[in-house]
This record gives sequence, C-alpha cells and structure tokens, in this order.
Amino acid sequence: MKNEWVVRPARAEEAQGISELALRSKAAWGYDAEFLDRCRPSLTLTPDDIRSHPVFVAEAEGVVGGFYSLRRRGSELELDNLFIEPARMRQGVGSILLEHALEHTKRLGYERMLVESDPWAEGFYLHAGGVRIREVASTVQQGRFLPLIAFDLKAPL
Repeated sequence: MKNEWVVRPARAEEAQGISELALRSKAAWGYDAEFLDRCRPSLTLTPDDIRSHPVFVAEAEGVVGGFYSLRRRGSELELDNLFIEPARMRQGVGSILLEHALEHTKRLGYERMLVESDPWAEGFYLHAGGVRIREVASTVQQGRFLPLIAFDLKAPL
C-alpha cells in the first residue's frame, strides 16, 4: 500500500478518530496506561484544531494510516503531531507524511521546522535529516526530557 498513500487535509469530523490513532500509536512504544492518560490531552485534536491549524492525513483506499499537524512556535513552525497507525508502522507512511510536512512548512515561508520528538522516534527524525539542537522538559512527566529536532528548510528538499 506504500505507493497508494495520498496526503490530504484532515476534515473536522475526523478529530476523534485521529486523536484515537495518536493514542494507539503512542501506546505502540510500550508506555503504560497511566502515562498514556497523562498524554491524552496533548494528543487530542478537536474539530476546531483541524479548522485552525494545518492537519493532514495519509489515506489509502479510504483508510487513514497516519496524520500530522503543525503549530506556530514563536517565529517557527513545529511539527506538533506525527502519528502512524500501529499496523502501518515501518511501511513508509511516516516518511511520506514527514516529507509532506517539510514541503508544506517551506511553502508557508518558514526556514526551519521544529519537532519535540518522543525519544523512541528521535532516530526516525535524525535519519530524515533533522538535527538534535537540545532537550526540552516534558509537559506530561516531571524529570522527563524530549529531544528537540530542527529541520533546516533553507536548503533544497
């Protein structure tokens, strides 16, 4: 199905479904239920979030395999979410979505895209050309730090 994925804007009525996809995807890393409950608010998208921020899904044959969303972070744009349906992991969906996010961010005129990465996903972003610039404190667990990855968009993609 890798070559059949189409990236399209998310629809407001998909908010609940893609929020549930985000939780399933996060759970695939082996996090316990308590941690996932603390993550739930930050992984929940509302219809208004979809209407007011860039949110895109990868879809093939009517099935959503993943999504991403972008948010402003100061003068830069941040990849706020990028989650893949667990059954679709390691099938290229994440790479398709990341490439689309980078191209979209560049088209919007930004020179850099930031990603506050889950530690388990850091390798994916580094392999795709991101650079770890520092760590930031987690908002869901005291004492936990997340890699902050930057993608330079001044160079050709």
